[in-house]
Amino acid sequence: PHLITDIAISSSVESDQQALGEIQSRQAERDVLPGERMVDQGYVSGATLEASAEIGEDLVGPAPGDNSPQAQLPDGITLDQFKVDMEQGVATCPGGQSTANRSRPADGGMQFKFDQDICAACPLRARCCMGQGGRTITLGPHHAALQAARARQQTEDFKKRYRQHRGGVEGCLSGLVRGQGIRVNRYIGRAKNNLRALFVGVAVNLRRAARWLAGIRPQVRRTGLGLAA
Repeated sequence: PHLITDIAISSSVESDQQALGEIQSRQAERDVLPGERMVDQGYVSGATLEASAEIGEDLVGPAPGDNSPQAQLPDGITLDQFKVDMEQGVATCPGGQSTANRSRPADGGMQFKFDQDICAACPLRARCCMGQGGRTITLGPHHAALQAARARQQTEDFKKRYRQHRGGVEGCLSGLVRGQGIRVNRYIGRAKNNLRALFVGVAVNLRRAARWLAGIRPQVRRTGLGLAA
């Protein structure tokens, strides 16, 4: 049976990425961590991808895209078009210019700055530089994990797996909302409402387990109208 392994009330100002770590901690205490977790984009970042991999979990979800000004241009030169050798500390732009002028931001990433004069004479400047100076690129501390996730989500295997399983997640949430009113708090205080959510999760699991033991299996979703030819 499809059972709920974690349920909790979260604050409206708490990010999905922060909530994910708390979910994983609670599931790890009960030894119910999944090998594969389907999530929406709010839970995916370089940090959560690496943290999930460290505990043996494959975090599967759409990675956030590049929100730089260059990414808004039809032919803009984005970060993924630069070649970066982290061992040598050298970055090379699509125009073939390289720079070793680097610094480390406080978050532990790496920032490369290209010479202003070189960028000024480059024929690709209009697609690359938004300001008056040379181009600066910043790689976050989890850049490699995020780039790998962006590449994976373009594959047909990823798209197929995500379509197959993500609908079940949304269906479970919909059932809790419409059938149990889980989005509406009935009490004052987070602790009371969290306890109520736990009772709802237990009740749903008991019902699903009972139906499974009675031989009633979840129905496969139809992909068409089911009309005869």
